[in-house]
Amino acid sequence: MNQIIANTSILSPLLPIVVFLFLKKRNNRKPLWVIFIYLILTFLFDAVRSVTQDQFLEFYLFRAFTVIEYFCFSYYLYSILTISFKKWLIPLVGIFIIVINIKYVIGVEIIEEFDAVTTSIEAILIILLSITYFYEVIQRNTVSIIYANKSFWIVAAMLVYLSANLFLFITSKYLTPEERNFYWFINDTSNTLKNILFTIAFILPVSENNQPKKEFHSYDEHPFLN
Repeated sequence: MNQIIANTSILSPLLPIVVFLFLKKRNNRKPLWVIFIYLILTFLFDAVRSVTQDQFLEFYLFRAFTVIEYFCFSYYLYSILTISFKKWLIPLVGIFIIVINIKYVIGVEIIEEFDAVTTSIEAILIILLSITYFYEVIQRNTVSIIYANKSFWIVAAMLVYLSANLFLFITSKYLTPEERNFYWFINDTSNTLKNILFTIAFILPVSENNQPKKEFHSYDEHPFLN
């Protein structure tokens, strides 16, 4: 059963990728293209990791992917949030993640360790920013129409995926490889769900009441929400 879940997870990014390409006119916004590129890299990462037996390659893949995932998710959130602290917090954490990963890459003696520190930091910050997004929407009384917004499904995908994996990321450093493999179905299941939510976002049409150039800007400038 775990192998079926793992294989489904590996193939799941193909669904939103195909939908995005098929409905490209509905998703022709820079932040959505960033998510699309992230999905392609996710599929390639999981595909390579599933067939490689090279411990060094897997070590570098994990660290590179953590940085890529953080910058893709944080860029999207940076584009839709109105909070002021995002201007310095997101790049600052990004620099910290890069520095920590360089430290791990140089420290060859920890080659077998999972990237628990940076993945946990990434997850915590993205979760907080995702909650902030929903808080902003609720404050503006947009609950009745939020489900028609692409950003709702994109952010929900991030929140579900990282919330489900946070405890696994934090504790993975203290698990044996066998225990980590046993619990990894949590990651695989949440990854599949994340890609289903991305697919829903890509399927949604852009509302006629939305100004295309404003879709990812401040809600104060969003005519559909005023």
